[in-house]
Amino acid sequence: MAQALATRSIHSSLASLSSGSLHSRVEKIRTSDLASKTSARKPRKSHKLFRVTATRSASEVVPVSPEDVQKTEEEQMQLLRGIMQPGDTPASMWSKPTVRRKTKIVCTIGPSTNTREMIWKLAEEGMNVARLNMSHGDHSSHQKVIDLVKEYNAQSKDNVIAIMLDTKGPEVRSGDLPQPIALESGQEFTFTIRRGVGTADCVSVNYDDFVNDVEVGDMLLVDGGMMSFVAMVARGDLGAELPIEEVPLLQEEIIRICRSMGKAVIVATNMLESMIVHPTPTRAEVSDIAIAVREGADAVMLSGETAHGKFPLKAVKVMHTVALRTEATLVGGETPSNLGQAFKNHMSEMFAFHATMMSNTLGTSIVVFTRTGFMAILQSHYRPSGTIFAFTNEKRIQQRLALYQGVCPIYMEFSDDAEGTFANALALLQCSLCWHCKY
Repeated sequence: MAQALATRSIHSSLASLSSGSLHSRVEKIRTSDLASKTSARKPRKSHKLFRVTATRSASEVVPVSPEDVQKTEEEQMQLLRGIMQPGDTPASMWSKPTVRRKTKIVCTIGPSTNTREMIWKLAEEGMNVARLNMSHGDHSSHQKVIDLVKEYNAQSKDNVIAIMLDTKGPEVRSGDLPQPIALESGQEFTFTIRRGVGTADCVSVNYDDFVNDVEVGDMLLVDGGMMSFVAMVARGDLGAELPIEEVPLLQEEIIRICRSMGKAVIVATNMLESMIVHPTPTRAEVSDIAIAVREGADAVMLSGETAHGKFPLKAVKVMHTVALRTEATLVGGETPSNLGQAFKNHMSEMFAFHATMMSNTLGTSIVVFTRTGFMAILQSHYRPSGTIFAFTNEKRIQQRLALYQGVCPIYMEFSDDAEGTFANALALLQCSLCWHCKY
């Protein structure tokens, strides 16, 4: 089943949620809810529609990481009660309901972060997707990271981390060097197809046709263009293959096309490059993140910053904070003009469109029930202003949905009774709204 529901305020039963375990509170709400439903089984006059709202004033300071504010369970519940008050303000004047980051963060795992402790800390700082770059490391090292992420997901009840494998494409890789080399302008340096060479003036490359493809006068870009040599045709990054002034325009165009085709889009490379060696970002890097968020990317990615950088946790925190602050200024609901063509006018598109309109107009979040993830992904591409709470009974779907903008994936067993399933989902939201999808 795949349903999109706009939900209404559920603050009335929160007063009894300040003590007891999560499961006991779920049972308590479920019992009372079902009891009231049973006692009210008289001629139905109307169907009640619930709404989950989370309004806040423009001046409210939102915690951006566990480090910033440590709250007890009771304090979390008090915060939730304050957020969930519906008030008497007209729907059109409600504040944007988003109080959690919607743009996802992809972290490349490497020597700086491939331990159990660091993966747990990255997740707490805001990592949504763990990326494995298959161009580096070996299968056993990647398997270790995969097992650690799976262990985290098995232990965490309130968060899930997706795993992304970045497969190796066409490239020319240099061999290892014993230490960094400082080159000067005009200095000669040799690239050889002999394996295992790595000295101060010569290094091997893994492409046997290197000597056949290189011609006199060609320019060779090393380290994504950070260093240039007169020798070879550029490969790899967009910025290395196209005029540099075209990159910002093409980034915006690629994001627009991906969204119109219903494809997830990630903005990557050099987003916080300086934080590989420095504890704070440059102003240009902060603006780079904000632009990607404003343009509607599903996710922003960290590469060397978390793979081998000195400050991986600070880099994630900066990306989380900048994305969250930028999202607070956005007007939601801008839909790609030809999105319907990408999904071939599927009936689900109609539900997603109207659920988005309700979310944007009433200031509500959206609840989706999905077995395949399709409905939640489609809903995400419409970019509603509210959070998309996606309930699924498949663990792999829950992990997959962790990549998509605005989606908070929650695992839950479905029952044959649709009303019972919805009541259970509502109870879970009531009990864990402060803990689920903190990022």
